[in-house]
Amino acid sequence: MKGNGLIGLLTVLLLLHAGIVMGAPQKTGETDDTVKQGEFAAKLVSAFRWEKGLPKEPAEKDYLAILGGKRTFKFEAEDYYSVKTDDATVLKYPLYGPFSGRGWVSGVAVPTTVHLKVFLPLEGEYTLSVAAKGDGQSWSVGDKAFKVSTGKSLREVVAGSVYLPAGPQEITIGLPPEGGIDYMILAAPSLTPIEPLGGWRSTSPLRLGELAEVAAVLLGWEKELAPDKTYGPKIIAVSEAAELPPTVAATDVKLYGQFSADKWIRAGYGGATVEVPLTLDKDGVYDLKIRFMGDKLAARLDGEKIIKAGKPSLDWVELGLYRLEQGSHKLQLDIPPDGGVDVVVVEKRKSSPADYMELVGLHGDPAAVVSRAEAEKVLTSLVERFKGRK
Repeated sequence: MKGNGLIGLLTVLLLLHAGIVMGAPQKTGETDDTVKQGEFAAKLVSAFRWEKGLPKEPAEKDYLAILGGKRTFKFEAEDYYSVKTDDATVLKYPLYGPFSGRGWVSGVAVPTTVHLKVFLPLEGEYTLSVAAKGDGQSWSVGDKAFKVSTGKSLREVVAGSVYLPAGPQEITIGLPPEGGIDYMILAAPSLTPIEPLGGWRSTSPLRLGELAEVAAVLLGWEKELAPDKTYGPKIIAVSEAAELPPTVAATDVKLYGQFSADKWIRAGYGGATVEVPLTLDKDGVYDLKIRFMGDKLAARLDGEKIIKAGKPSLDWVELGLYRLEQGSHKLQLDIPPDGGVDVVVVEKRKSSPADYMELVGLHGDPAAVVSRAEAEKVLTSLVERFKGRK
């Protein structure tokens, strides 16, 4: 293909996603027509029609909240209730137990209604957790109603789950006499961030390598990055690396399947939580898997929740592919009753800008800048081939 444009990007896909065919821009210096990363991020949100997750006057952070994919939100009641219309007040003393934020919202001596007006950048099936006081509370969220009872002190409980669209939400709470609300949490699994490997830098020009990194995520191809054989798999024996609580024991019993370490750990009847430290030498894309036994695997990687189906005996469970920075990371594992863990395997994938360009079939200099016209053509093709966000 001739020329310096991105004409033809994503217009020819070979069988089994052989890739993107395009001309390669050679200009690495910024021009007046070069698209900035912040501008391209906003164009992404518009092109994929995710604007419902934007407030009326969006700022850069609002676009990045949509693209970032995080779906755990904590709302302090004192910051979101209707001060002018709700028959409630903010108290700042811990008479009914500790509270978060600058205070908590207290009802009155008779039943009253409190309204929380909040905003969600992303739709999803959310788990509603509330920290509140009083029995017989009623929470109206989306198209569902939940009954909540937390007794005479401020206490967090899970109310249930509800689908919520992106955009403004009004939660209506019926409080019993002397009831109160500290906060509520709406949580859903995070979506894969849509961003260059180094994150969005709003005033920097968008370059071809970064465009490939974004395209790979949108097309769901990142898992096809080749293993980095210069790094090699890192195998972590949980029995040696983790500080073991008294509710687990290291064992070499072979009745429950194959294991790699000298010993694997097994939880007792009450289950256990262990923390496995991960230390990475380089920034990059990493594939994590664990040899695990139990009905369900619940984990947290640097606080991000991971839920996977378990195995009846020791067997591999794929945790997924993650973009991780050099340095220390924490992997917390909830081991169910009588469950067990053997090893965690961390495998680096090739993830240079050139690797991403090869993955999606782009050719040229990874440092070449992208023009606005070229960016529009790219977005049109990406939208046509987008199969949904995960």
